[in-house]
Amino acid sequence: MARQAPQKMSNLDYHYAVLELAAAVGGRLEQIYEIEDDVFRFRLSCKGEKADLIATLGTRLSASKMIPESPMQPTSFASLLRKKLSNAVIEEISQVSLDRLVMMRLRKDETHLLYFEMFAKGNLVLCDEQGKIIATYNEQKEAKRVVARGGQYPVPAAAASPFDADAVQKMLEEAAQTADGIDAKDASKKIALAPNYFDDFSKGADLADAKKAAKAMAKYVSQPQFVVYYDAEGGALGFSTVKLNDPAAYLKAEPASSKVFDKFSDALDEYYSKAAISGPAKKHKNPKLEKLLKQKEIQEKSIAEALTAADGLQAFGDAIYLAFDKVEDVIEKAKIERKNKIEIDI
Repeated sequence: MARQAPQKMSNLDYHYAVLELAAAVGGRLEQIYEIEDDVFRFRLSCKGEKADLIATLGTRLSASKMIPESPMQPTSFASLLRKKLSNAVIEEISQVSLDRLVMMRLRKDETHLLYFEMFAKGNLVLCDEQGKIIATYNEQKEAKRVVARGGQYPVPAAAASPFDADAVQKMLEEAAQTADGIDAKDASKKIALAPNYFDDFSKGADLADAKKAAKAMAKYVSQPQFVVYYDAEGGALGFSTVKLNDPAAYLKAEPASSKVFDKFSDALDEYYSKAAISGPAKKHKNPKLEKLLKQKEIQEKSIAEALTAADGLQAFGDAIYLAFDKVEDVIEKAKIERKNKIEIDI
């Protein structure tokens, strides 16, 4: 089976990933590495135990035992983070508004906030204690949301928490209606539950009764079960953090088997290691790489044109050299005939 793009963690997934990371609070952030574009490793220590936090911006943020090789020299952004945060005390790791946004509060000479934006293309944003941006991995200057050095960090507006039955009930009552009842797509925009989980929940709930559905949703998200699903060849199809009503619909493929893990971080290690080898991957655009390749293409074209022009000039010079004797004869005859004052037609 041809593999789709690796599954990205959703807001519910980050809820359970952050719960596991809470064990690092009170410890220290020892070191920071930028493994490659958009991939960071954070070395943590707490009560004599070492751990690693892996952040693949826009895709994954969790503890991990599968540590990629770190570069010998830090990048400029990693160097800045090291200067500000190396050996800092981890005072807090929390999910912001149950969004795909995680904040780490760190204290060294002064307190800093490090935001892991895991939505869209992903970002790392370093702020001071008041939320003023010191540095950002990717600047964002769109009309709706500006994330740039010197500005105040814009925390996204919160949606209703699926763990809060009262808040969910209100959102379900306000959701748009269709001929079949509540518009699930519209409701999922107002509740912090990703569409794939919302659709799966809807298969086992009566959304027409908002109060009953809200209580059922709180129960659905509060009973974690960390599962990885596999195809017939052993490749990983996907993962989930709760018991699914319809795994095939959730995965958009029929799983051949599945495995339950005690820790979500272990399930993620399993999924991303197996997803990386389960069939030919689709090629994804890397803006930085594409820009470099474009520059390379332009440079190669310019060099080719210059060589062509040089070849033309060389050929022109060779022609003049070969005809030099004839040209010299013509010039000599012209001098003689001018001397004799005879008109000639050259």
